[in-house]
Parts: sequence; structure tokens; C-alpha cells
Amino acid sequence: MAPTQPTGDGVGVTVDVDYESDFTALYMAHRQMAMRLAYLLVGDTDRAEDVVAEAFARIYPKWRRGKVTNFQAYLRRSVLNEVRDKGRRRFLERRE
Repeated sequence: MAPTQPTGDGVGVTVDVDYESDFTALYMAHRQMAMRLAYLLVGDTDRAEDVVAEAFARIYPKWRRGKVTNFQAYLRRSVLNEVRDKGRRRFLERRE
């Protein structure tokens, strides 16, 4: 059964919301674009897949709370941030 979300109108009416199906549709629509960007930035398919998976995982809770208004732009920025963060971690690991 799909989760329900209160409408906020004070009447107590709920609306069925299927977050997983909606997010799956967004994933299918934007994954290829995110993979191309990640591959361009990291130059390795396996690392690009890790970056994209982590970006989608980090976006989901924010999207579910309604904090993401432009999904494609948010995803691009998330991929860039993830590449930067992973690069920083790898650099620090090499220094040790």
C-alpha cells in the first residue's frame, strides 16, 4: 500500500503518494544524463556509477520532503559535489 500524506487543509483528508514509483521514474529519466556527467568528470565507469548512486541516494530524502524543485539541476549539482568530495577523500587517503 502506498504511503499517505496529509493535505494540510485541516480536514484530515489524505492523498495517496507513491514516492518510490515517482522517484523511480525520475531516476530512469535522469540517470543517463547523470552518468555522462560523472564519467566526464571521473573518467571511469565504475567510479561514475558510484558517484551517481550516491547522488541519487542523497537527493531522495530532500526530494521526498519537497525541498527539490528543479530535479535535473539539483542532480547535476549533487553529482559535482559527490565527485569533489570523493576526490578530496582520495587525496587525503593518499597523503596518509
